[in-house]
Amino acid sequence: MSLKPYFWKQTDKRWSSKRIGSMTLGGGGCGPTSIANLISPLLKKDYTPAKVWDYMKKNGYLIPGAGSTWAGITATLKHYGIKFDVTYSDDLVKKYLEKKYWMIGLCGASRWTSSGHYIVIYKLKDNGKLSISDPYSGNDYCQEDGYLNEYLRCNKCNWVAINPKDYPGGQTTPADGKVSKVVILYVDTAKANIRKGRGLKYGIKGIVDRGTKLKLYALQDNWYKIKSGKYKGYFISETVLTRFEPYEHTYKALYPMNVRKGAGKSTAKKGTVKKGVKLVSSKRSGDWVYFPAIKGWIRVKSGDGKVTYMQKIK
Repeated sequence: MSLKPYFWKQTDKRWSSKRIGSMTLGGGGCGPTSIANLISPLLKKDYTPAKVWDYMKKNGYLIPGAGSTWAGITATLKHYGIKFDVTYSDDLVKKYLEKKYWMIGLCGASRWTSSGHYIVIYKLKDNGKLSISDPYSGNDYCQEDGYLNEYLRCNKCNWVAINPKDYPGGQTTPADGKVSKVVILYVDTAKANIRKGRGLKYGIKGIVDRGTKLKLYALQDNWYKIKSGKYKGYFISETVLTRFEPYEHTYKALYPMNVRKGAGKSTAKKGTVKKGVKLVSSKRSGDWVYFPAIKGWIRVKSGDGKVTYMQKIK
């Protein structure tokens, strides 16, 4: 199995409403989303479109009504430690793709856009067609059916070429069917589709709600296979999953408590809550519970379970 970029969409409700001026991530976030889709599998860490958007916004790389600047694309890739070549040559573009490099390209009016649009190209197929992670469209018309020559006619002459083998995620990839690690994950969106195959082109077998617990294995192309239960043998995208168990309860602090950015003492401290404060949780990881009102995690019990720091009252 060859490594592929992620297929997150800028229109995903988890981040589409983020904005700068009149421009939202859903409407003008193809640049940050393309970067997120490219760097996440290479660095073996999830950098969501929201995270990349926030960085580009903070550093002035987003322009309302225009989107991401080309200089902002290259500066952001450098920020994440990505090595790349910029080329304006159609011949070099083809050579890079034949060498199995990935590319971020900016295209003009075409099947991909009516104006300007960043996409990730990760494969040149034998028939001259491209495999693309399009941050806006999930259909084959945009992601599998476009030809290289067609793209070269509409590109804006801005290209970044990246060799996946230079990064942890691109150095080794498992063979099909060999990924057998079993994990327990939970649905992290209001509704999630269960599909008949690995990809959006496959039909929907069913729909599950936020918080649904799933036993999964065989992660390939960003899709898990379901190991047991009603939907055994079918597939779900890893982009709609979380390792944190949904956990809605009201707690009362029995002591002044530190609030952390993550579920662990090694994560940064965000602040404190006073003794007697009541908070409603939304998820947990072991003895750590997340409270949306303070946007942070608090440890509710000691490691040995003998001391209660936060009392569950309902």
